Amino acid sequence: MSKDIKSVFDEVCDRFEANRSTIKTIRDIRLEFMNRNEDHLEFFTGNLIGVNPIRYKSSDRDRWFEEVLEVDEEDIREKIKRLDTIDDGWVRANDSVNLSCVWITHKIMNSTKLSAREKEQGMTETILMFQYKLLSSVVVRHFPYLADRAVAIATYEALSRKFEIKQYGSWQGLLDHRTKMILSSSGIHYESFLHMRDDKDVINVISDVQKRLREIVKKIHTVFARVKEENLRVTSKTTVVEIDGEKELLEKMRDHTAYTRYLKNIISDKPTFIRSELVDVVSDIMSSMNPDHLRQALDYCSDNFGSGGDKKIEKLLDETLLHAYQYLSEKVGIMANPSDIGGLVVKLKNIYSASRMSDSQLIEMRDLAEAIVKRSVRTRNRVLQASVRTGLQIYIVLRAFAKKHYQG
Repeated sequence: MSKDIKSVFDEVCDRFEANRSTIKTIRDIRLEFMNRNEDHLEFFTGNLIGVNPIRYKSSDRDRWFEEVLEVDEEDIREKIKRLDTIDDGWVRANDSVNLSCVWITHKIMNSTKLSAREKEQGMTETILMFQYKLLSSVVVRHFPYLADRAVAIATYEALSRKFEIKQYGSWQGLLDHRTKMILSSSGIHYESFLHMRDDKDVINVISDVQKRLREIVKKIHTVFARVKEENLRVTSKTTVVEIDGEKELLEKMRDHTAYTRYLKNIISDKPTFIRSELVDVVSDIMSSMNPDHLRQALDYCSDNFGSGGDKKIEKLLDETLLHAYQYLSEKVGIMANPSDIGGLVVKLKNIYSASRMSDSQLIEMRDLAEAIVKRSVRTRNRVLQASVRTGLQIYIVLRAFAKKHYQG
């Protein structure tokens, strides 16, 4: 009778060999899962979450046991259940695929038929497939319904560099990194893979990998929920104003100076330039901003635009609308409908208020807006000044894009 997890697999999977052919089979299964359809491919090569469904199916399980282990899963499951070291309540620990991934990695690591390079490839392919399975389950749990792409994009843009998906640029990049950490000879699970002496250690491998993926997705979901809430609030505000749709905006903004000329023509007419409903929209998303401070900045722009005035105002209009056009050109589909303005405003807020910037155009826009705010707003609080600076930039874009609405 088998005494532990390792002995169960050694006994039942006696036909398994850790060789080049097996590694190729695992790699083929892994690549076919990744490339199963457009959703799978876009998810793993992209950085969004909730937009593209990824599913680990029963057919994937069947193929794993038939082609890699060459056994009936039920034979393994029954013997695992009889082990005194396994608690029936440990769902993922009782999962034969999860356990097999640890055992296969152990077999490859101890193989005498494989080179060091082949071992690394085989273990990497196995742990990647293991993480594909776990991540599929975690994503479904946090995103049971498809997410709005615009909100997902805004969520990614709102993430700081502390998020691994931001550091590695794609889910595949993140999983590649996680795999190296899991298999590292200095890692906490290396001895568990090497020896598989203690079932508790084997269970800890599975629990830890699953827990870390869950934490990654959970933290992103928290940001997603916040961005979605902001989007809904701003969208509800913008329903009172008609905004040009993306196609119309891009067509007009190919000569982007048309919107700039429009603002320059109206900016000195204070009642036309400063619209309370747009101030409300900006104030709603910039919760830390005092609306009166934004009005002070807008009053200053209206009073000091033109010859003999503050030249930074005209420069800010030019650069802000040029950036908006370039952004829409690169992010096609982000404002397919006029109702998407809420999502666009959230994204602009995240871009304009980023604590770290490397884009020279964004840095110049920030500096111009900051100079105007310092000259116009009656507060020396830097946090409040920063919120008005961002609010001013957002207002410029909103006021330009609402051109048709106010012209009638």
